[in-house]
This record gives sequence, structure tokens and C-alpha cells, in this order.
Amino acid sequence: PGFTRAALDLPAGSLAPGAEQEVPLKLVLDRARLARHDQNQPALLQLQLEYTVGEYRLTDSRSTSLVVFDRNALSWEQVASVASFVSPSPAPLAALARSLAQQAPTASDDPLALPAALVLGLGRLGLRYAADPVNPFARRPLDTVQFPLQTLRHRTGDCDDLAVLFAALGEAAGIPILLLVSPDHVLPAVPTGLSPHALDLATLDRTGLVEHRERLWLPLETTLVGRPLLEALDEGVAQVARWQAKPDELQIVDLREAWSRYPPSDLAPEDLTLPDVAPDPGEVGDSLRAVRAAQRERAEQLLARPLPTGAGPEVAAAHNRRGLALMALGRAAEAQQAFEQSSSLGDRSGRARNNLGNLLLVQRRYAPALATYRQVLREHEDSPHFQRNAALAAFLAGDEGAFHEQLFGCLRSGGRSLVEELSRLGLAAGGSTRGAGPDEQAGRRLGDRVRQLLASQDASRPTFRDAPTGHVAGTRASDAGDREALRLERLVIWL
Repeated sequence: PGFTRAALDLPAGSLAPGAEQEVPLKLVLDRARLARHDQNQPALLQLQLEYTVGEYRLTDSRSTSLVVFDRNALSWEQVASVASFVSPSPAPLAALARSLAQQAPTASDDPLALPAALVLGLGRLGLRYAADPVNPFARRPLDTVQFPLQTLRHRTGDCDDLAVLFAALGEAAGIPILLLVSPDHVLPAVPTGLSPHALDLATLDRTGLVEHRERLWLPLETTLVGRPLLEALDEGVAQVARWQAKPDELQIVDLREAWSRYPPSDLAPEDLTLPDVAPDPGEVGDSLRAVRAAQRERAEQLLARPLPTGAGPEVAAAHNRRGLALMALGRAAEAQQAFEQSSSLGDRSGRARNNLGNLLLVQRRYAPALATYRQVLREHEDSPHFQRNAALAAFLAGDEGAFHEQLFGCLRSGGRSLVEELSRLGLAAGGSTRGAGPDEQAGRRLGDRVRQLLASQDASRPTFRDAPTGHVAGTRASDAGDREALRLERLVIWL
């Protein structure tokens, strides 16, 4: 009473003698009442049971006392329930997200451009970090989490409050956000758009990056609101790195998944007017350049470390890592030497030779790249990563038979997810080339062919013992436009 407007009828059906049945108790809570609920309050739960036995109708009733915790209470026993606090829909928050998103450099494809604008905007609001008071009431691990509008109104919050606010702003601006929950901390992670096998300055040291849904995510420390983006990223990476030895202690809350069970519901009043805090696009650009400059400096520091001497797998791996760093810095000639040296020093994994094939492919030397991949596959024919790289090289070389053969080889080796990654290329264009750049158009054509190949496999369910080597109806090799437009350094798998 007081929290629900009416009781619900919950039919249970018929029960045979001696049978048992569980009937979930469902309540429809009054949102207006909960929005005013700022204190833990005792309440009475009343249950009435009506049933018939033969011609007799019987009733029974039960009541029990409980506590309705305040609207900001959260039990971390159900970690994903924090998603209910991440509401991107309130009008003041959505308007703030739009205002900040407009300041992200439109010409930049940097995945950190929008997060940078959000970080700068929140800093201009004067938000600050403040720890929660201890809650002595509950025996369970209860915490207090503010709704985003509450944090914006108070301009203060602890780690979970600030993480929830940033996540809500990001989702309102169209960025998928993860929440990372450790036993003593909460922070968001933003998407890099990179696969775990991508070549990028951000991926040279993956100790503090998060892998989720076959993509890499970059943690961001929101308690450093008001500080430069670089500091927030560095501290976020450091926080995640703390849990590398205990990965089960760091839980990932994928908001878009969690909302199916814990839908967002902001119980804070929306009568909030915020000042214009949108940063200048130049400030956002400066913030991004500082991050990239720091990444380049760290790559240079990695290259300055002395290499181990001798031969063997560990020495070969060190030279291979050096080659990756050189490629990320754009020093292809030196990278080629490093990969070749790694291969000659005892690289039994095939990684260095694979990366050499990648280097040739990025240089648009399609036939030599395909030949290099095939050399690797003679010793590692069951590697789906090498198979997919070879398929991409065959596509660009115009060798339809090899293209199909390598894709089917990738599927046969358990690399369906790698093939599906290619099949998703160009889907953002909505099936049309209108408004899509050359890279998107070429990606769509490649994606179309891979999707068709996957569809033929799903329809016939072949065993893949013998991959087709001839022409597949409706497909064709790439044309010159595809070969020149695709951003190959992001498509190949670096190892």
C-alpha cells in the first residue's frame, strides 16, 4: 500500500493432487511515488490467495514486513541492475549530449572524438568527485547510485555516479558504453572500433584494454572529470590492468544487453536547466592530438628497449613485436626487416610471416601477399586467422577460386566469426552506395560477396572437406576501385 495503485490478479491454473507450482509475484510500482521516495521505509506486503477444491471456494491471506529502500539504493549482488540507473532519455541530458556531440570534429573518424567532447563538456560543468557516505542500514552490500540528472544537479558524485552519468551521455549521443565493475570501483569503457587483432597505436600494449564482442574497448576514469582526456584514459587503463591477474573480479555490464532485464528509469525530476558548456571543436582536436602524441611516444619508447640476443621463439617474438610497433608508426621498411628477422630467428608460430604478408597487402602488392600467406598455411593450415588474411589477398588479387577456397578454409578451421566480421562490411550504408565514401562502397561490395558465400554455406550445410575452387555464381573478383579504396590496414589480422 502506498507504492502500488492496485493489486494484480495472478492466475496459477489447476494443480493435480500433490503437485507444486511457483507463481512469480508481480507488482506495478507507482513511478510518481518512487520519484519522491528518498528514505528507507518499512512497508507491509499483503498477499491474498483464492482457490477452489471441488465445489468449495477458499481464501487465505498472508502478510509480511519488508523495507522499501530509497530510489537511489542498489545492491551489487545483481551487478547488471546498475543499468537501470543509466537513462539516456531525460530531456536535459539528451539536449546536453546533442550539444556536446556537435563539437566533435565531423571530418575525423577517430573513435575518441565524441568521448573527448563529452569529457571536456562535463569538465566545464564543474563536476567533482566525492565518496559516498557509509550506509549502515542493510546487511546486503547496498550502495547509493545517483541518477544522471541528480549528478548534473548536484555537480558531484562518486565513481559509480560519474560513470553512470558519462554512460548515459554517451548512449544519448549514440556511443555504446560498457560499465566495468570491480569490487571497489566502477568506470565506463568506450569503443575503439578495433578488433583484437587490429594494428593501431592504442593496441600496442593491451594490458589495460577490454575485449568484448570481438572488439577492443578503452576504459576511461570519470573520477578525473575536469582533467585532460589523456589522464582519464591512462588512469582507466591502469585501473583495468590491476585486475589482469584476477579477471573474474572485473565484471562487464553491456548496457544494451542489460537493459532488456533492467530497463532505464530516471526517477529524478527533469526541471533542470544547464548552461552552455560545449567546448570549441579546436579544443576537442587538441585533446585528441595529445592522446595520439602520447601513444606515439610510448611506441618510440618500446622501440628503444634493447632486443634479446640469440635465437629461439622468445627472441623471434620480440622482433615481431618490434615490427608491429614500426608498422603502427608508419615505418614500413624497418618493419619488414623486423618481420623477416623474426622469421629467421625461429618463429614457429607463423606470426611474423603472416605480418609480412599483411605489410605486402597494405602496400597493394596483392599477389606477393597471397603467396606469403600460402607459405604460412603450408605449416599452419588450420589457422583461421591466416586463412582469412589469405582470402582478403585473393579477393584483391582477383583470384575468385582462391578467395572462395580460403574463406571456406577459414570456416572449416573454426573461424566463422572472422568471416562474419568481413560479411558485416558496408552494412551501415543500408545496401546503397548513396552518401557512402569509396571505402564504404568497396566494403559493401566485399561484404556482399562474403554474405552470399555464407548464405550458400548455411543453405547447403556442406562438410567443407573439399572447398570449392571454381567460380561461384553471382560473385566476381574485386575491381580496381575496390582495391584502391579498402583500408587494408584495418581489415587484415595482425598477430
